[in-house]
Amino acid sequence: MVADRGANARVSAADLPATLEAGAVLVSGYLLFHPSSEPAGIAALQRARAELIAIEASSWPLVEAYGPDRFFEATSAATVLLANEAEAHALTGLDTESAAGALGRRFAMAVVKLGAAGALVAIGGRLLRSAAPDVEERDTTGAGDAFDGAFLATLSRGGEPMEALEAGCAAGALAAASDDPWPLLREGSRG
Repeated sequence: MVADRGANARVSAADLPATLEAGAVLVSGYLLFHPSSEPAGIAALQRARAELIAIEASSWPLVEAYGPDRFFEATSAATVLLANEAEAHALTGLDTESAAGALGRRFAMAVVKLGAAGALVAIGGRLLRSAAPDVEERDTTGAGDAFDGAFLATLSRGGEPMEALEAGCAAGALAAASDDPWPLLREGSRG
């Protein structure tokens, strides 16, 4: 897959409202990894007035190039980190469970997505794990994004962390099992 930054290359802090009020605010790490959009990514996190202020690590090679210390400084306003195994390793240098624990000490909640193996979340000194539904994988594009949306939506509606983890795994599996980038959740509604 080749990504094009498109309009994101020109987004600036001036493009954002003074306050971002929501149940959850999710900022893509991609904003941090380019000098022209880095200030907007940091401003979005700092201006968020939400119970859940989330950062998606987005890309392990870009996390490595950006540097863990710089990433942690830039995301200090975030309360939730969403990362896959490679991104968690790039941020900590540790194996998956140890990385989740270390990241859970930096953020109120740290999620490590494990693809077909599910996901885990470090919260309050605990490590919770959820399996992913067993599906025939067709295309994993968007599975991480689907996970993030379902996870944060469940929490913002008052769901418990384990419930959110399970919802995220189910949404990610649904996306990975579909050739359609917007798979049907139920008859008549799109994801």
